[in-house]
Amino acid sequence: MTSRKLLLTLAVALGCVPCVFRGGVQADARAGRSLTAIVGPQSLTRDTNGDGLADTVAARVIVPASPTLGEVEAATNLAARLGYETTALTLPLVVRDDDVAQPGQIGVPILVGRTNRFVQQLVSAQALDLGALKPGQGLIAAVAAPLGGGDGLVVVGGDDEGTVNAGVELAARLPRVWGMSGIALPGVEDQAIRHLRAHGVQAREAGVSSIIVDSDKRGVARVTLRLVVAEADGARAAKVLEELELAHRRGQEPRTLNFTNVAATAIDVVAGANVFARVEVTRTGLNQRTLTPPIDPDELAADSPGDRGRPADAGAAGAPARTFDLSNALSIDGWYGDAYADLIPDRTDTTIILGGAADSLPASHIAARLGLETTGITLPLTRVADKVRTPEREPSPILVGRSNALVDRLVKIGKARLDDLQPGEGAVQIVP
Repeated sequence: MTSRKLLLTLAVALGCVPCVFRGGVQADARAGRSLTAIVGPQSLTRDTNGDGLADTVAARVIVPASPTLGEVEAATNLAARLGYETTALTLPLVVRDDDVAQPGQIGVPILVGRTNRFVQQLVSAQALDLGALKPGQGLIAAVAAPLGGGDGLVVVGGDDEGTVNAGVELAARLPRVWGMSGIALPGVEDQAIRHLRAHGVQAREAGVSSIIVDSDKRGVARVTLRLVVAEADGARAAKVLEELELAHRRGQEPRTLNFTNVAATAIDVVAGANVFARVEVTRTGLNQRTLTPPIDPDELAADSPGDRGRPADAGAAGAPARTFDLSNALSIDGWYGDAYADLIPDRTDTTIILGGAADSLPASHIAARLGLETTGITLPLTRVADKVRTPEREPSPILVGRSNALVDRLVKIGKARLDDLQPGEGAVQIVP
């Protein structure tokens, strides 16, 4: 058996017809920036000196005052992606909602969690509807000036699992809708505009406003698109989209708004000052993940061979375990890989393993730093300790939180000592 290194980060704390709705679906069609624009260039991260490289993070991830473990996990992966997208940053990137002293000064707020006070304000103002979210589903929505400053994003779920799913979608995939080789958000918008123009409708602009991620890793349940047309073309645009939906039901028009991992595209047709109609265009048939669900490594038997089950045979084993300390952990000698042998980190060879919700939020700061120091990253970067069945298979894991079951195991076997920590103190330790 090869030995591995891990880092402990501990803190002691106290205490049958097309789906169409017509005629003024909402009274006001004004909207802020689209989801496409918010996750696009010069938004979440920005270039302040004109050299073409992002050098500051304008976004801040805001979680509830007492976040759940799912909300912490979502925020941690978002912090890793933000760190990856910039060449410089100032920590923290993740804050609690009751620690936000000047909300309007945040460039791009990313609001995580249903109990987030800012999310609740949006729900109360009817600027956000969470009622339709099912367990396991997660929502990513663009919202106009939620804190009185810049436009932002909401990341919430029907439950904790849904929040994690939404967080992973935003952190690991967007602006791609799902797979890394699949269509991106601008492509969805372009298809809608071109289809309407080809049918004589004056389509002016389109913008994706929200995405609902489905449960059980089945892809995206719905992409919602805001489509602006000439005031006189509202009825015509709705009719063209209804006909597209009927064509999909017959297996026709497979190249227009028909995406393998998107069950439906909902289009709000904006004509004049109102949303004239909402038309839902569904995918032709089922996606591959529904027909052949992906394998969850945690569901395999412990003695299953290969990467997803038991450790590989000695002859097929990978590189030897690394020996490093805190001085070189953030290098290719520690938590990073160098696939191109050019001495530049281009792969993350670690996982952040979270303990309980109460003491795992500092993991987000570690994740941001991990993202910053590499040119390549694999997301999600997190796992939950209670779901790790074979800890010895985790590459150089970073264990966070005193409530972490794996930390507790190390304490019991004498590899970590925490009994002398005082309130407010924390420990960072490499464990062979």
